[in-house]
Amino acid sequence: MDTKAAKTKQDKIDKINADAKAKRDKKNAKEIADQAARDNKAVEDYMNFLQAKEDLENVYFESLLTQQQQEENAVADKYFALIEQAKQYGEDITVLEQAQQHEINEIKKKFAKEDLERQQAVEDAKIGLAIDGVDALINLTSAFAKDNEKSQRRAFEINKKLQIAQAIMQTYQGANAIFASAAANPTTVLFPAQPFIAAGIAIANGLANVVNISKQQFQTSSPGGAGQQTPSFGGGGGGGGTPPTLQPANTSTLVPQQQTQVFVTETDITSTQNSVAVIQGQATF
Repeated sequence: MDTKAAKTKQDKIDKINADAKAKRDKKNAKEIADQAARDNKAVEDYMNFLQAKEDLENVYFESLLTQQQQEENAVADKYFALIEQAKQYGEDITVLEQAQQHEINEIKKKFAKEDLERQQAVEDAKIGLAIDGVDALINLTSAFAKDNEKSQRRAFEINKKLQIAQAIMQTYQGANAIFASAAANPTTVLFPAQPFIAAGIAIANGLANVVNISKQQFQTSSPGGAGQQTPSFGGGGGGGGTPPTLQPANTSTLVPQQQTQVFVTETDITSTQNSVAVIQGQATF
């Protein structure tokens, strides 16, 4: 084979090799591009996953916070960016910090008031239940008293103790209600002692009512008469075996009771309920 023919053959081989290499390079480039696209998609998916995970975690952690904490955090977030920008620009941040603290303090005041009102409502409900329980015991004591004087005298004494306990609870309830009402009155700014004076008057009136109840005495319908008499109370006459009823002292001096804003402690209520339980246990005729 001459030199020219050999060169022609080699050129063909080189071209074939070059074409093959070009195809391989093109294929490899496509594979690299496809792989890069897949990698980018995987990174994007992972970033989306992390963001979704963070969002859900934030929602969960937010749900664990109280409403007060959520509102305080919202205020902190609102001022954070402004304060940071002011620092970057060398601006004074004093007013921004004062405004932020003012809003947070207002939130704390609002929730402190709401929390107190909830506590007062719960305490008022407890006192109301205790008073209703005493009413029920008074009715039962009267209903199950026998016709003989001994049984009715015992019923009288038990009801007397029950009504004293009830009057004490009503005194606390009324005093606390008027204290809260007076404290909410704008005039207390000029006369801060007003709520304490009003509550003190209510307590004095209530305790006077307790004293009046304690002074009541068991009486028969015909004192000094012969034979068994049906007892009556407050000077009234009785007959036909009517069970004794204790006439409560005048309660018009007690302040009106409100549905909320009660400051009686749970210890006060528990103590009174325990006393009522002791009285109930003694109610055997």
